[in-house]
Amino acid sequence: MPLLPFGSRKVRAADFFTGLFTTTLEVGELLTEVTIPKRPARSAYAFQEIARRHGDYALAGAAAAVAVDERGEVFAFVAWDADTGEVVRLFTHPRGWGYGAGQALLEAACTALRSAGCKQAWLWTEERNDAVGFYEHAGFRREGEPRIRDWHGARICEPRFARDL
Repeated sequence: MPLLPFGSRKVRAADFFTGLFTTTLEVGELLTEVTIPKRPARSAYAFQEIARRHGDYALAGAAAAVAVDERGEVFAFVAWDADTGEVVRLFTHPRGWGYGAGQALLEAACTALRSAGCKQAWLWTEERNDAVGFYEHAGFRREGEPRIRDWHGARICEPRFARDL
């Protein structure tokens, strides 16, 4: 991290970022290095910032991880929001079921959320979704009232699942 006349210090991302545009960087400090954990085999990460002009603070950001098969084709992905702790999307194509990719990606999202300082990971899923048992097996529990909404003319009920990090 920053090299000071007094030496250097190493800070976890969860302790470095204190808000949307604020950090624990002190006057006279300079960020010189960022270390990103090695990704698992046949996986990838993506980060995208959206800003009005190059160099501006990001207005929005997204983080995701994917699993790829031996041909390099994506068959599973997860996306999360480090500001809220929400696991926004988790999908595994049926050809990837039973190999642990969904579990590994969900754990990657939870690890990233924990590193970002989130105390809880949470998500919505349709109540008839086969993934309900998957989430419960992964340590998520139903929490609060379900979200009822109209989706392309169909009424859906989505319980909220949460897991402490």
